[in-house]
Amino acid sequence: MTTPPTSSTDAVTALARRLDRCPAHEVASVVVEHVRRTVGARDVVLLVANLEQTELVPVPASGSPRSTARGIDEDDGTALRTGEAERSPLEEADTGDGGPAEELWRLPVEHDGERIGVLELVAPTGTDRDLLQALATTAGRALMASARTSDHLESLRRTQLMTPGAELLASVLPPSSAVSGPVSVAALLEPTYSTGGDAYDYALDEDVAHLAIFDATGHGFPAAVVSSIAVAAYRNSRYAEHDLATAYLAMDAVVGDHSGEARFVTGLMLQLDPGTGRVEWLSAGHPCPVLVGADGSLRALEAEPEPPLGTGLAGAATPDVGEDFLEPGDVLVLFTDGITEARDLEGGMLGVAGLAEIVHRLSGAGLTPAELVRQVGVELQERDDVWMSDDATALLVRWDG
Repeated sequence: MTTPPTSSTDAVTALARRLDRCPAHEVASVVVEHVRRTVGARDVVLLVANLEQTELVPVPASGSPRSTARGIDEDDGTALRTGEAERSPLEEADTGDGGPAEELWRLPVEHDGERIGVLELVAPTGTDRDLLQALATTAGRALMASARTSDHLESLRRTQLMTPGAELLASVLPPSSAVSGPVSVAALLEPTYSTGGDAYDYALDEDVAHLAIFDATGHGFPAAVVSSIAVAAYRNSRYAEHDLATAYLAMDAVVGDHSGEARFVTGLMLQLDPGTGRVEWLSAGHPCPVLVGADGSLRALEAEPEPPLGTGLAGAATPDVGEDFLEPGDVLVLFTDGITEARDLEGGMLGVAGLAEIVHRLSGAGLTPAELVRQVGVELQERDDVWMSDDATALLVRWDG
């Protein structure tokens, strides 16, 4: 029998070692067994969020009780929505002092700001919160590492088949949420299983955060191919350390050479200095970002749009690069017209003002960017008077100073 770890650090290190090179289908079983043995827990369940971010799906594991999917908007999903561990007493102690003997814990499972799921367990009163969270985080890292070489996690998170175009984009795009120092990003991409023409990308580096959103002409797989080309060209320019104007010219050439006749991409490329809040952006025929201020202000960040990527019209004049400074807590909203052109039953469009109003209202609730963007999607989908006829994408960026 394995000797239990003697400290919290030992417990986390031991789990990480056990998960190193662990087959994907055994990750949950290893986590469940280790948590049970280390903290004396019972009823340990590892749940992952589906791609729609509507439900938590239990991961099959030896020693884990049979469980069903739970709604993220229900109490079971509170830890994922808030990013904070939650606990509640279950039983009264036999000692007669009235204290709880056990507590039900639900802990967010995340990796670098990407929300993955929830670790649920019943543990003796007084169990160290930091230890439980560290074990949950270690489990999240192992799950995401296993996803690079196995379909196990992805299969659990899907509720229907993807179209080929959506499949292509899913293989290209970065995680839908991430946090690095003062910069947090979160993306909404709808419809989840059949998107085609929209894409986003980002890279959160020490001295600059790169962010972009793209919208290719057309729909389906051909549009997804063009969007993927734009993302590849964007990354190529980043690696070459191009400024925005140089990147735009290089990207226009790449998209034009490889996207085929009569296909082009609108795009918005942005650079944010994590240390100062200075932001620069360039529009390639795309709507400029909206700033939702921490003080309640709303304004568009304007710049003269350049021709879309792939038209061959770049270079006629020096590209216009906008510049501004963010205040701590400000949120930038990058979006495609599929969101702002959502219509009600009378044909009225949601518009930029409607989108900004939703973000502003939800921002006041103190939500994390990942939960904020999820709630934007929920609100658009659940409002009876709103429907979307096009791919709809938004990328939210919060700078905390």
